[in-house]
This record gives sequence, C-alpha cells and structure tokens, in this order.
Amino acid sequence: MKNKEEQENCISCVQISPNHFRKSFKDRNHNWICYHCDLPKLNDSYFSTDESLIESETSTSDISIDSLNTTATSESICGVLFNARSLKNKLRCLQTYLGQNTHLSIIGITETWLTDTVPDGVISNQHVIFRKDRGANKGGGGVLLAIKPELHPIQVTHPSMENVECVWAEFSVNDGRWLCGVFYRPPSKPNSALELEEIVLQLHIEKDKGATLLGDFNINWLADIHIINNLYSRVSNWTSSLDFQQIVMDPTRITLASSTLIDLLFTNYPERVCDVNVLDPFSTSDHCVVAFKIRGFPRIKRNPTKTNFYAKTNVEAINEGIGNITWESIKCESVNGVWSNFITKFMECVNLHIPHRNQRRKTKPWIFPEIKKMAVKKRKLFNRARRSGNINDWTAYKKLRNKIRYVTNRSHSKYIDELMGKADNMKQFWQYVQSKRKSANCSSFVINDTMCSDPRTIANAFNSLFESYFTQNDPLTDESTSPRLEVTTLANIIVHPIVVFRKIMKLSVGKAAGPDGITSQMLKLCAKGLSPLLADVFNFSLESGELPSAWKCANIAPVHKKLSKTNQLH
Repeated sequence: MKNKEEQENCISCVQISPNHFRKSFKDRNHNWICYHCDLPKLNDSYFSTDESLIESETSTSDISIDSLNTTATSESICGVLFNARSLKNKLRCLQTYLGQNTHLSIIGITETWLTDTVPDGVISNQHVIFRKDRGANKGGGGVLLAIKPELHPIQVTHPSMENVECVWAEFSVNDGRWLCGVFYRPPSKPNSALELEEIVLQLHIEKDKGATLLGDFNINWLADIHIINNLYSRVSNWTSSLDFQQIVMDPTRITLASSTLIDLLFTNYPERVCDVNVLDPFSTSDHCVVAFKIRGFPRIKRNPTKTNFYAKTNVEAINEGIGNITWESIKCESVNGVWSNFITKFMECVNLHIPHRNQRRKTKPWIFPEIKKMAVKKRKLFNRARRSGNINDWTAYKKLRNKIRYVTNRSHSKYIDELMGKADNMKQFWQYVQSKRKSANCSSFVINDTMCSDPRTIANAFNSLFESYFTQNDPLTDESTSPRLEVTTLANIIVHPIVVFRKIMKLSVGKAAGPDGITSQMLKLCAKGLSPLLADVFNFSLESGELPSAWKCANIAPVHKKLSKTNQLH
C-alpha cells in the first residue's frame, strides 16, 4: 500500500528494536509493505511511518555519510573514495573528517601528493595504511588505501604494478576474502588505464571472490561523451570482459562550466555494493566524495571500554562487602577452583560498589560542535549549488568551505598551544606524539611462508617464537650435569594478612591490569577487607604445592622494532 497515510517502514530500514514495535504498535494487524524497501510485513519486524525517511527517499539532496551509517545494517561496512588534491597540506582536515566519521572501514584517496617524510600515523592511527607515493623529486599523484584492522587487511603486490599508480589489498569477509584496489590515472598517461588490465588479470580474481576497484580514471563516464571517447571504449571493454561493472551514476567533479564523472567504482559483485552516493567534496578539493557500502560482512564486535570512578567509591561499603566473603564460601578441593570462586565474588563486589560507565568513542579534541554544524551547512550549500548551478550559490559554498578549513586549522593550533602550555603535561604530550608516530597495529603476519590473518594462529606462532628463546638447554641447570645440592626443605610457611596489606599498599597505580582485569586501584581500595582473604588463598596454595593456572597467564604485546611489520622476527 503506497498511500502516504498507510506507509510503513521496517526495522532494517530505520533500525528500531522489535521491543519498541511490540510496545507501540501491538494492536496493528493490517497487511502492508515497506515503503522504503518494498518488503512485505513479517510479524512484528516493522513499525509505523517515519515522515523524514519518506522525504529522504524521494530526495537525495541531504544525504550524508552519517545518514548512510544510520541506515546501515549490521551486515555491511562503509567506505569512501575521494581525490584529495594534495593530502599533505590537508592532514588536519583529514583527521577532523575521520574524527567525525569514525564508522568508515575503507578509505580510498587519490592524488595524495605525499612523500616518505609523512609517516602513516599522521594520516590515521585507526586504520592500516597502504600507499604508493611518487616521491619528493616527482611530486603530485599518489594513491592511498586505509582499512580498519578488524578486517585483517593484507597488501597484494605484483611486479606489473611498479609503473602504475595503484595499490591493492585483501581483507576478510565472512569465510572468504575481498579484494580492493585504488587507482589514479594522470591525464598525461592514457596507457596506464590499459596497463591496469594486465594487473587485474595477474591478480587471478576468482568468480566467488568479491573485488572493488576505486579511483580517479580521468575518463568522463557520462553517457553523452561515450561515443567520441576512444579511451572510454577500451577501458569499458576490458572491464566488461572481466565482469566488472561501474556503479557510480552521478557526476563527481562539478563546476559552474561542466559536470563530469571521473571518480569511478568498479565491482564484480554489484548486488553486494550498495548505497553508492556522491557527497560534497572533501575540504577544498574539487572532486566529490563517493560513499558506498559492502553487504555481507559480519558485525565487528568491539568490547566497550569500562571507566571506573575510584574517587567516588564508598571505601567503607566496599571493604564491608569484601569482608562478608568468607573462606568457606570459596574453598574447594583445587587451587584453580578456589581462585576462580574468589575472582567471581570479588568482581561482583567491585562492580556493585565502584561507579563505572562504558566509555564512549573518543573524538578529536579540537573538533568543536561549531565545526560539525558548519560541515552540515556546507553539505547543504553544495547540494543547493549542484541543483541550481547559480554562481551565487557556488560562491556561498566555496566561502564556507574555505572558512571550515581555516577554523579547523586554527582550532588544531590552539589545541597544540594549550597542550604545550600546561605545566605538567608529560603524559598528554607523549600520548599525542605517539599517536602521530604509530599507525594501526598489523593484523596479518607471514607464518610458514604464508600470509596469515587468523588471530589464534598468529598468537600460537608468537608463543612458539618467544618460547624458543627461553627453552634452550643450559648446562648449569641440566639435571644430568649439575651437582646435587643438599637443600633444607622449607616448611610451615604462613602468610599473614598484615604482610599482604603492606604489599598491596605499595602497589603502583600506574601499572596496567592483567587478564583478570583487576587493577591496582581496586586492590588498594579493598586492602583492609581483602588482606585476610588473600592470605588464606596464598596459604592454601603453599599447602597444596600448586599455583592457580591464572597466575601463569599474562598480556604480552609484541613491539615492532624495524623493517617489515609482517615478519615475526622484526
């Protein structure tokens, strides 16, 4: 039913929970179809009309990356492509852009104009960066591909890519892999688009393997130009022969005098690449941003970061709660059982008495609400200028665009000045410096001459590597060669609660928690009520001659030293 009075929208279109539907519309039993996706009614999977969604369906003038993320299902990831026209002098704008769009998992950028003097961490420390720069002597050009580490990206190389400005990488999708490439064709090199065909052929893309090719081809793909454009015909022929389809339909470079479609997106799975939209340009670039989604990806689960407010803890109440935990309530036959029971009861008491909250995703500290509001206004002015073609609308858009870049740079400079002006800012200073030095952690390694991205396999390989350094035969400790020593047996060792209390109070609060999540602050707050109970646990361990298995576990973070990050030895 398409009448406006009875238009409905389903959960997958507007992301409302089934519980909300049952509570608000449980008495509605009439039949209808979803106005947004044309799916039929399925029990309580739908709910009543949303006027704003109907308006956005009929007009795409106010589409933004944020709105695309809102309507995205749990089985899709978001990506963008844009021509930066010198990313080197727009790094602050890029950091602000990524800070406002933290959901982006794939970012393709052409004409980066970067050199090896710009580290990956300055670009983004939330993505794994793959890039190809021209170098300081040539200047211009350059391509970049940034992918979230949760997708386990691996760079794909081939000798045929040496003379072509492109970069390729694979990442995980369900049980398979998805191939993605970013390409830039300089206007003076028409043959590079044809050389790209040889590269794609060498990659041996199977029919059951998804692939996307993003880039600035500098070929106008609009219908009225095709007949006279020989380069278009040749590129169209080889992409069609490989079952690649170009799915961007709107112009991506719009000026007062012309509108051209030169930023293209090819894929061999057009049914899985959806919601392709042309948005307002990035910073002062004259190329529009191409946004898209790829369906069929599992939900990326991110464990929320819990922040404890130790200063607001009622110390007397938490020590009283710990004191109510008796030795009889946790005692059992094995040491592991005793420790497991203790951890369970201790963490229950901590969660009950120590205030906490799940930490929200951090944004860049220099991104103020005013900058976000101007970004929204800039998008609306661009859409108005694109529709009308009026010179006054274009002037208003460019004026605000330049203002946003100026305000962003000034806000970032002010933040740095305040950071440097603080008297005691060593921790904040080095946090900022390290964030610029480091990129996202490498999630793929070469194991047995094969690139691997499985977390368990990687962890076992590192464990075997570290073990090999500490299990070498030492003649001094070899029982067959070392002399027998008569050692008096230690007996009747008793750990007193007062000793445990003194050791707890000497703990440093700056140390990180172990796998059990118990921090030094927790132990210090509960030291009075916790000391007798821990003393009983230690004494039981000494009497039984065993240590809990949890005491032998630790969080180990390999630190990259030099050369390739995919090599375990580095």
